[in-house]
Amino acid sequence: KVAFALGGTAAANAKVAVSASNDLHVYSGSINVQSGLSVPTGSYFSGGNLNANATQNAVGIQTADFIVSNIAVTTSPTIIFRYYPWLGLYPLPALNASNNFVVTMKANLLLMERGSTLVDEEDNVGYLEYSSVFGIRGSGYQLSEVTGGGTTIANKTSNVLTSGGGSFFVGQPIPGTDQGYLSLQITHGGVTPSNGLQVGGTVTITVAQQIA
Repeated sequence: KVAFALGGTAAANAKVAVSASNDLHVYSGSINVQSGLSVPTGSYFSGGNLNANATQNAVGIQTADFIVSNIAVTTSPTIIFRYYPWLGLYPLPALNASNNFVVTMKANLLLMERGSTLVDEEDNVGYLEYSSVFGIRGSGYQLSEVTGGGTTIANKTSNVLTSGGGSFFVGQPIPGTDQGYLSLQITHGGVTPSNGLQVGGTVTITVAQQIA
């Protein structure tokens, strides 16, 4: 939600305001997207719009980075990030259902023991880098991960997980609608640190449209 104040209206509760002299004022504040599971970092590049089929052959590729806020790793799997292609994830726009797309997601995740102490710090931290690619078909709102699944680029989690790592999950709670999503999750056979485990980091999403 973004509050707007126009024409010099008091902007005490506004994030974006236009003054009586038509000056644009942007006030400090956070942007909370998709139930708090993702927050944009501000790194965003656009090579044209992501268009409908009628404007195929136009350049259409965009990429953005997102913060994955620290959360506790509990059950397996623990979902830590969701992307809804047809609803959009600011600053990435909602995709047009009359075209098709390819999407890559790359996660850089930092793991560490929870709590207020970090005894044996070398044994209670970890790192995970994981990526995959997805096909998105607008007709029928279809999305699928590449055959064979994603790729683990780096997995230094043996100190904090008894087994497991990162994976992606394609969710379609209501098949054939725009509610489909791509989620990043941690799967594991158990956590090692006595105080529990946390995970956070970044996810880079790149979207390209189909051309004729």
